[in-house]
Amino acid sequence: MAHSRDTGHNYRRPSATNGASQINGDVYFTSGQDPLNQLPIVHEASHDSAENQDDPLCLEGTRDQVQQDIYSWQESDDDDRCIFWLSGMAGTGKSTIARTVAHEFQRRKCLVASFFFSRGSGDSESASFLFTSLAKQLASRRDAAKQATSSAHAALQDALRETLRQGPDVIRKSRQEQWDKLIIRPLTSFFAKLQDVSPTTSVVLVIDALDECSNENDIKGIIRTMARQQLPHAKLRIIITSRPETLVRLEFSDKRNILHSSLSLDDVPQHVIDADLARFLHSRFDAIRDHQEGLTEDWPGLHTLNILLRRCGGLFIYAETLCLYLEEDCQHSQSRLRTVLNKTTLQGESHTTALDDMYLTVLTNAFKNLSKLSESEKDRSKDLYDHVVGSIVVLQDDLSASTLSCLIRVSRFDIMAILHRLRSVIKQLGIESPITLLHETFREFVSDQRRCKDVHLAVDTKIAHRRTFNDCLHVLSAHLKQDLCDLKDPGIAVDDPRVDSVKLSDGLPLHVQYAVCHWTSHLDRGGIDAADLCAIDTFLHKHLLHWVEAMSWLKKYAEAVESISKLYELLKLGTDFKLFCWDARKFMISNGSVIARNPLQIYCSALIFSPKNSLVCQASSKERSSWLSEYRSPHEQWDQCILKIPTSRTALGVQSLIAFSPDSSKIAYISDDGVEIWSVKSGISIASLAENCNTKNLLFSPDGKHLALIVDAASIWLYDTVARTLDHVLKTPGDVIEEFSFSPNGSFLVSISQDQMHVWTVAEAVLHWTLTAGEHHCTLAELAKSLGPGLRETVHFHALEISNDSSLIATVSSDNIVKLWNVEMKSLHSQIPLEGLNYSTTLGFSANHNLIIVQETKVTSWDYKSNKVNTATLSIRHPDHSETLDSDLSHWLSPDGSILAISTDMHDLFLFNTTTGEFSDTKITSESLFTSLCFSSSSTRVALQTMDDEVIFYDIMSLDRIGTFPIDPFYYHEILFSPDWSMLAHARNYTTIWDVSTMSRKSVREQGSRISHVILSVDGTKALYARHKLDKPTELCMLDVLHDLSTTIKTNLFVENLSISPDKNYVLAQGADNSNPRRTYLYNVHEKTHLNINLVGATAFSNSSQLLAIAGLDFKIRILDVRSGDYI
Repeated sequence: MAHSRDTGHNYRRPSATNGASQINGDVYFTSGQDPLNQLPIVHEASHDSAENQDDPLCLEGTRDQVQQDIYSWQESDDDDRCIFWLSGMAGTGKSTIARTVAHEFQRRKCLVASFFFSRGSGDSESASFLFTSLAKQLASRRDAAKQATSSAHAALQDALRETLRQGPDVIRKSRQEQWDKLIIRPLTSFFAKLQDVSPTTSVVLVIDALDECSNENDIKGIIRTMARQQLPHAKLRIIITSRPETLVRLEFSDKRNILHSSLSLDDVPQHVIDADLARFLHSRFDAIRDHQEGLTEDWPGLHTLNILLRRCGGLFIYAETLCLYLEEDCQHSQSRLRTVLNKTTLQGESHTTALDDMYLTVLTNAFKNLSKLSESEKDRSKDLYDHVVGSIVVLQDDLSASTLSCLIRVSRFDIMAILHRLRSVIKQLGIESPITLLHETFREFVSDQRRCKDVHLAVDTKIAHRRTFNDCLHVLSAHLKQDLCDLKDPGIAVDDPRVDSVKLSDGLPLHVQYAVCHWTSHLDRGGIDAADLCAIDTFLHKHLLHWVEAMSWLKKYAEAVESISKLYELLKLGTDFKLFCWDARKFMISNGSVIARNPLQIYCSALIFSPKNSLVCQASSKERSSWLSEYRSPHEQWDQCILKIPTSRTALGVQSLIAFSPDSSKIAYISDDGVEIWSVKSGISIASLAENCNTKNLLFSPDGKHLALIVDAASIWLYDTVARTLDHVLKTPGDVIEEFSFSPNGSFLVSISQDQMHVWTVAEAVLHWTLTAGEHHCTLAELAKSLGPGLRETVHFHALEISNDSSLIATVSSDNIVKLWNVEMKSLHSQIPLEGLNYSTTLGFSANHNLIIVQETKVTSWDYKSNKVNTATLSIRHPDHSETLDSDLSHWLSPDGSILAISTDMHDLFLFNTTTGEFSDTKITSESLFTSLCFSSSSTRVALQTMDDEVIFYDIMSLDRIGTFPIDPFYYHEILFSPDWSMLAHARNYTTIWDVSTMSRKSVREQGSRISHVILSVDGTKALYARHKLDKPTELCMLDVLHDLSTTIKTNLFVENLSISPDKNYVLAQGADNSNPRRTYLYNVHEKTHLNINLVGATAFSNSSQLLAIAGLDFKIRILDVRSGDYI
């Protein structure tokens, strides 16, 4: 009873560790346990695994040339290319070659590790355990090493053990960190020891079928990581095979240390391929003759062999499938061969035609006796084929017959019977062994009805996905429950040693694991209908928490959130189920950091701290433990908080703490423990970087691929956020880095270190150019005259800006000179001096490519192409008296350089158009002091943070207040917006990310004005209305309802009627003015021009918007060409 009483309150005490010690809060090692045993490994991915023992090797005398190329490269001391890339299309024998050379290197006593990717084979198609598997193999192959190298191998094991003891959570770190610590560091110790005993020994890593890795980002990351292997003087050789896919080819294209060999039918001489295929067929036909009496010694004959060689078309998979088909039943091998030969293949057809004929022959023969069955038996056989083979074709993982039987509810007997018929194309070694296709080409054939011409044998993948989805949903509905693994501890973590593979297998059998992970994928690929929606609605209302718990135990929480998000996007607006999915996504994102680590907290803290009216909480009320009934959330509804992140207590403000990715999907921030990258979509951490990075700035590249941060004051890290690896470290030869910026096209990065500026190419991480602040200006006499004494002694950079086309860099330095630098030519383009000294100079490039320079009340527009300089002095009067201010101004330049916002007292905000050189007619007046200002990335909105603890949004074109967002009061805070303007970061002793997308509402809100004549454009994307303000001209406002942008046209009409052209470029306004009771104007929206039209009655635009039909008051209809303004 004591245990029963404590069950509900285990969260209040530390979790028991069963005698183990916890390291870094993530990984547990029991005392005396060998850390090497904790390395996760995919056994079946190794070339010498039990599962792969029957896979073929190259026959002696075949593929000699490519094998010899590999062996020569491996043995060469002069060839410093570390990677051998073997490419070839499907069926050319890449895997067989990879398997053969791996065995051969092992026979030669090299230290060998391998990973054979396999699409649809669970862990073998994922890169999650690639480096841990390779490391475990390297550490375990003592028997393969020479006696002389045993001490070196022991050094490798010791280094690996020490790495795991110091940081056992490395198995969950980034790919780059795993490669460095699990592969490079132990091998460094290995080779260091080898220098004394066996300096010629080498290490070989074999990576097969890289293109079958399930994640494209992993493919790119693996290539980049391995291409940067840091053992230049050691004999580490890496062999990678793949199809010549564009992704892989492009990733290899810029790597310098790659040796590429192609198995393309265009690259290898036909006689070489045919000779290898002939040897293969002779060998297999000899084996068939040995098992069947009566066949002549020359069977099947030279003529038949030549026909078969032509049918192979250079594809070894054709020869392999043919031989397996003949070997299935040696008694009928002759008749089967005749059937194959009777298939006619026309010249000029696709290289897969013969292979398609072979596959179709195999399938047809397997089910040739169906005609003898009754109609009901035929229907059942067809249904079994569609269900079993269809499932195997569309499954995301390779399942055993036993597991497949539980998933699709078909008996093992029926499954094995079908697999027995298809054993020449589907490999199945036993009831508990994974079912795998002999080759990926069979999946491609049977799922393409243009290739598999028998409609009864072709697999409709959409139907197969729908059926598998229903099978998954049935399994989940029958199995899911609270505390699946019967752990009875709400505080237990996913990495707790008590949650071992046995516990997971008991609570989540393999068929349930499959259904948990993949039901949404099958739903997405199979399509969704009304019946599915009803079933999913019922399932999620009952089992959402159970399913999320299961996904968390399987460490797939982010995928769970993404699945609910996709489901939400599929549903129609206004449905109760869509509201439930929205609530579920909010629930999961808000509690993600807790549930992903402690899955059972989904029934505790997640329910406690979620609002009372949350639809998920209401649907899951029965899941709440009785002892939790006294705890209630103080909130009724969800607020707009997305994330709360524990940012650094020593950072100065939000702009030095936070960086949003350009697509607003990720947030990088500085915490007291280092730099973290979080997914906004799932609410969990996706990467952790340097533990002690002394950085004051984070910056994403324009494409979002890289995160740049300063480490050790004089180094910039470029972290690949897609592949999750450290791409480059840029070390500046100068002083501490003060500022850095990416070019708009992302091709280079510029950093400032006091009097030096460094320009780096991002792709190659090469220092392109270094220049100093005082360069070149002394050659210009007019500049020298303007400088005061001593100003040239120590010149530092103060600010930089990069042109929109990334060709120029603008700088302002302490000598008060603005310079333009040509990046490509590495030279000074031009320069101009500024009057007086001012350390608050702001630079920006306008849309017309002029450089905008702002100093107090002076705004300079420099047309550097014509070298014309226009300087305007802003005249702003003090709000309390008539004095004109020329100092103590605060100013902000919009991202596109077109708008300069100026304030004298942080109450009134004036907007100056840098293109026209004019102020807006209306100023923005804040009721209370505003403390900071932020432009939207599109330069169409501005947000003011006020002392009244709110953020006010304004439309720049109309200067209308379009929304208000309250923020928590605090002594010091700053705001930062995401690029898409949907999120606001508010800095406190932690930083809160708020959803402000509701501020972008598609409604018109006007204060102190009257709206009339609201109409929509033909496509519904623009709304046009007239706005009347007292003592001010009437304005025509066109609102873009998709992007919440507005365009304003001033008119002197009292508007009576409005219309929009179909292309939305023209507005026709009719009404009265002071001199004419019936006036009509045709406005060009973009050019802000108008045309006066007389005697107008009814009007109509043509569909092309080029013509306007006008019914005049004289009862005549005229056609106006709106572009020229002439009547036709």
